[in-house]
Amino acid sequence: MLKKFLTSTFLIGALAVSSVSMASTAHAQDASANARYLAGEFERRHDANVELAADIARIAMVAEYPGIVVSEIMMSEQMTMEDRDQFLDLVDPFFASAAAQATSELQAHVRRVGWDGIAEAGSVTMSIAFDIVANSRDLTFKRSTLSVFEPYAVNYDINSYSYALLHDDVMAASGEPQKYGTAGQCENGAWVPAAMASTPQVDAAREEIGLGPMAELIEAESEYCSM
Repeated sequence: MLKKFLTSTFLIGALAVSSVSMASTAHAQDASANARYLAGEFERRHDANVELAADIARIAMVAEYPGIVVSEIMMSEQMTMEDRDQFLDLVDPFFASAAAQATSELQAHVRRVGWDGIAEAGSVTMSIAFDIVANSRDLTFKRSTLSVFEPYAVNYDINSYSYALLHDDVMAASGEPQKYGTAGQCENGAWVPAAMASTPQVDAAREEIGLGPMAELIEAESEYCSM
């Protein structure tokens, strides 16, 4: 789900910043030279990026909203397992359409300013953009973003596990070994990872983004397989 603060603190703060700037001006004469410089830098970055940041947040809501509505219905309405499966099949076109629209709009921003331009709007905006990519059904586009988001996973600016899932899903869909070992299945009461790079390589990749070694993952997942 889209993070709540994106529609509260983040966006409301962006809309209210003009009044903050006016209040700050009244105290400018009492501020140090460095404080005045920092305030000027804030204003420059804000004015340059607020519209882009707000639009990325809007695009993310387009992608996320079908899931929000579905979750509310599933929590409030009675349904059998058969009803649920048929219901999800019936509304899947809404998810596909929303994902396609969000992908198209994000790609338009990438063509216009590049990923570097979106990154200038800050790590929060990049995190929102990552959510859009994760929801996308465009495999080629998703693959093109893996190197873009890897540094953000390393620095924990985006959810590292979500990045690992995205990376492994893209690799698996392309018939290539997974990098982080997140995909697997239960076999004879134990969890077996899908095709992946060598265990030392996978462990090194997992460590780089803050995930534990494969042995721990296999042990934890196998507990569920044996239930």
